[in-house]
Formats: sequence, structure tokens, C-alpha cells
Amino acid sequence: MKSLGIITHNFPINLKDRQNAGIFVCDIAQELAKNNKVAVFCPADGKREKKIGRVSIASFPILANKKFSDFKPWNPVDVLRFFIIFISGSKHLFSYLNNYKIDINVVMWAFPSGVFAYLAKKIYKVPYFVWCLGSDIYVYGKYPIIGFVVKEILKSADYIFADGIDLARQTTKLSGKRCIFLPSASKAEFRKNVPIKKNRNKITLTFIGRMEMVKGPDIFLNALGLIKNDIRKFKVNFVGGGSLLEKLKKKAKEENINKEIYFYGNISDFQKISEIMQGSDWLIIPSRSDSIPLVFSEAMKTQTPVIASDLPDLKYLVEKYRVGLLFNKENGEILAKTLRKLVFFKKEQRMFSLNCKKAAKDFSLKVSTSRLIGYIEEVI
Repeated sequence: MKSLGIITHNFPINLKDRQNAGIFVCDIAQELAKNNKVAVFCPADGKREKKIGRVSIASFPILANKKFSDFKPWNPVDVLRFFIIFISGSKHLFSYLNNYKIDINVVMWAFPSGVFAYLAKKIYKVPYFVWCLGSDIYVYGKYPIIGFVVKEILKSADYIFADGIDLARQTTKLSGKRCIFLPSASKAEFRKNVPIKKNRNKITLTFIGRMEMVKGPDIFLNALGLIKNDIRKFKVNFVGGGSLLEKLKKKAKEENINKEIYFYGNISDFQKISEIMQGSDWLIIPSRSDSIPLVFSEAMKTQTPVIASDLPDLKYLVEKYRVGLLFNKENGEILAKTLRKLVFFKKEQRMFSLNCKKAAKDFSLKVSTSRLIGYIEEVI
């Protein structure tokens, strides 16, 4: 039995915590742990359990409780936070490797977690893989010093993966070595044989994600404001938390469209999220910058068509599988025009829904895990 390590800055505090990208990390860790020993090396959290499901947790203390996803390279305070994470993690790295007899590390994601895997390989000869997110390449990879660090981490990795098609191309370009497209997917065990009632009198639109600029919930809300004379035709769900949440609530009230909009905030109960998604006619993905968001694969599993911004990966997938509609990114006016036309797209909506079932097969947690294990067996 192999002893696998997962190094990440984003991991749930328990199995019921179903928020943000950590969902995927937790699910693949549990899948890997079915036939291997798995330990996760991550920043400590006062509420974090020492064993989550089948997976052991090796945490290291940090002084800051701010999420690293909010890290700004130009902010001196955030730079200090990074050094605190780096120093604390480095001090606990050897005990993690030694206590769990780690054979190989899988890094989620290149920055900052890749720094620890890089040290583990250079000092302790432990091989590692890097699974990249868009922020690794599109954001951190563009900064002079951090970009150099990311590049070195990628170059030293035994294998590099990316959860987006265009992202894999850009990662290959940055690192100078082949990056393999490996889609991320959650366990997403949606309730079966439980009827989910849809509102037949209204078109239900849902946004699920972080309420941050990069995910574009403000673009969606702006579009709703442009069609406020028709807003009664819709039921709208916003699921997720973030820095924009209160601003969005305030704007919805100012636009007098708040009666048709439900702001759920963060929901930890995945079954509740699944009910909302399965009860939706369309999932809205208005991202400003993204590869393939996890919510896309979940929409495919619930056969929920999408209306997505025309970012490279989303455009490719929506057109390849014919699972929805596209609009020009950051263009709320075009999105508003699309929303107005939905009442005439019922036939297309049913067709897109059927096509989602086919697309779901390519976004399977078991398939991605199986492929990952294959690469691990090549290295150790």
C-alpha cells in the first residue's frame, strides 16, 4: 500500500464542509484513500479534525485566519502572511514526511503549496505532482518574483496537471514541459429517486460560487437589473459567500428586483445545494476569469444547462457538448438579452439538458482519480 501526501492550502474542516475548491481536494483524497494511505498537509484551523473520513490531517499553525484565496501579491500584509505560512509549514514539513512515510506528494495547487513539495523533493528526495488552478498561471504566474517561483515549482515536478484545456496549454508554455489536462470533479452524490419540483410558472436561474469579482456575480445581477420589467418571469438563486455578497443584496434592493432573488450565502449541506441546482432551469456562470469551474461538472451531473461567459474552456465545452448558451464575458447587456429570450428556448433547454448527461461522463471523480493513480504508479 502506497503512502500518498496531498499538500494544499484549501481543505474542508470536516466531511460536511462543502464550500469552495476544497470540495474537490477532499473528494479526491477520499477516493485515493480507498486503496492507499493518504495524509493531507495543510494550514491548521481551530475547527479542523485530525482525521477526516479515511484521510489523516497533518496541519501546521499559522497566525492569520484570512483565506489564502484572498491573497494579493501587491499587499505588504498579504506578503507577510505568505512568509508566516512558508516558515511555519517548512518547520513542520519533515515531521509530516517522516510520520506518514510519504512516497509522493500531490500538490493542490502550484502556489503556495508547491513551495513545500519543492523543498520536500530537493531536500528529502520525495517526488511530487502539481495540479494547477487558473490562479497559478493567469494570476501568480504573471508576477515577476512569484511567477519565477511558480515556474521553478512546475519545472521540478514529476508531472503537471491542469483542470482546464486552455490552462493546460498556458501551463505548458510557462513551464516548458508538458501539462496534462485532468478535469477536477466532486463526488457530487445527488439524490436519486427523489422528485425535485421545478417552478413551472417561472424560469429558475441559479448562480453558485464565490461572491467575488473573478466569478462575476455582479455581472449577472447587473443583467437582471436591465430586465427588471420582466423579473417576475424568473426565480433567481445566488448561492455562496464572499466580499460582494452584501453589495449585491443592496443593489438588488435598489433595483427593486430583490423580491425575486434569493441570497442563500454559504451552504455546507451539499444535499441542499443539489436540490437548488436540480430545481434550476439554467445555471449561470458569468466568470471574468476561469478555466473549468467545479460547478460546471456538477451542472452536467444534474442535467442543468448553463449560460456561461465565453472564456476559452467554457466556450469549448459548451459548444462541444451543446449544453447551453454563451455570452461575451463581462457584458451584462448581452447576458440580459439572452435572459429575455429564454422563454422561447424551452425546446433547446430540454435538448441541452439531455446533452448534459453525456458530458457528465467526462467529468467523473473516479475517472480522474484512476488516471492520477496511473501516473503515480509510473513514478513510484
